[in-house]
Amino acid sequence: MRRAAHAKFPMHDMPHRPALTRFHTRAASALAILSLLTIAAGAKDVDVRFIVVAPGPPAAQPDQIYMSTSVDEWPEAGRPLKKIADGIYETKLPLQAGSGLSYKFLREKSWGTVEKDPRGFEVANRDLVVAENAPSMIVFNDIATWADQTEIPMRRAKHIKPASASGADSDPDSTRVGEIRQHPTILNEKTGEIREAHVYLPPDYEKDTKRRYPVLYLQDGQNVFDAETAFGGAEWEADETLQRMIQSGELPPMIVVAIYNSPERRTEYSPFADEEMKTGDGAKKYLSFVVETIKPVIDKTYRTIPDRANTAIGGASLGGTVSLYGVFEFPKVFGTALVLSPAVHCGEEPFLDYLAKAPAPEGAKIWMDMGTEEGKNAEDRAATMAKFRKFAEVLGARAPSAKLDLHVEEIPGAAHHETSWRARLGRILQWAYGKK
Repeated sequence: MRRAAHAKFPMHDMPHRPALTRFHTRAASALAILSLLTIAAGAKDVDVRFIVVAPGPPAAQPDQIYMSTSVDEWPEAGRPLKKIADGIYETKLPLQAGSGLSYKFLREKSWGTVEKDPRGFEVANRDLVVAENAPSMIVFNDIATWADQTEIPMRRAKHIKPASASGADSDPDSTRVGEIRQHPTILNEKTGEIREAHVYLPPDYEKDTKRRYPVLYLQDGQNVFDAETAFGGAEWEADETLQRMIQSGELPPMIVVAIYNSPERRTEYSPFADEEMKTGDGAKKYLSFVVETIKPVIDKTYRTIPDRANTAIGGASLGGTVSLYGVFEFPKVFGTALVLSPAVHCGEEPFLDYLAKAPAPEGAKIWMDMGTEEGKNAEDRAATMAKFRKFAEVLGARAPSAKLDLHVEEIPGAAHHETSWRARLGRILQWAYGKK
């Protein structure tokens, strides 16, 4: 599950089981058996006991860890689990029989300490269906590592080609199509920050060596091309869409750069700090890295058309928010912003004020949309749409004098999810690049 305000950095596949001590291995086996045992009864509420095996030496393990759940609306603090032995934690939750629960574990009250798989990649939300006819049940979980105790992996699986290679992916499990290349780690020499970027090249790139191409920079790059790295396995299928539409003539050949996010996603994508949402104001710093470090690497490596008219930025949720901010804050770099389901509730008032007063990006193209089903209930959906319309109103008021090519759309039935963004990506690309 994914919630707009607290959208976490995109999920990876389920983790492999970590290497445990002999004690942990015995505990894991015993608890796995206990998790299958329930007492038959007709109770409406089930006492669910969660037992967790955590990584690390005993001296480095905290007295408690935390569990963020869908029923609590994914709070960063989460519910505490007490330490009952070295590397073993537990908590109990009363849950309705037959109900479903999604959850993740955090070492501290911060998404920057969320659980990771053994390679350091994201893990999918854990899912549980509560027993129908049992007063209690035990659920065993183990954790491979924590986000703050592992380096962000900058090099993916071997089937991802380096920038100098060519040809199709060789891994049969990859969902990628076409020519997608991985860069060596992109480094900000001033701050030491590192970032991974994967690049889609159009079908004729190797054949027409004199041609240059427009570039679209997409945020949350894990979600863009491959289900293996995408949030909950749901990718945008941007590569499939681009291949199909370029080959059919609906789109001109173009380059798409998928920039991976980091554990600091919410702060990096937020233009203004929001105490309630617990975000910083790191968007300008992040965008400066994109503009001053990532873009020059891309322009140097590939045959791009580097000017403003041929450089676009886009994303969804907070990725959409930072893209809208980017076209205003760096108007000489980005001429187009594709803003899908922006996180309108995060730093709402200061962002609205900024959009109303900041110098407008003259002649820019801005697509901004929102699904009618974005929210956890009817009240939340109505509030989200009302805030979206405020943003649309502010931008609309500036469009005539700034000569903005502004498209605002409410998408019937669309949710705040990768599958919804995937469904309309082709139409958005056609609006930005194709025939009207």
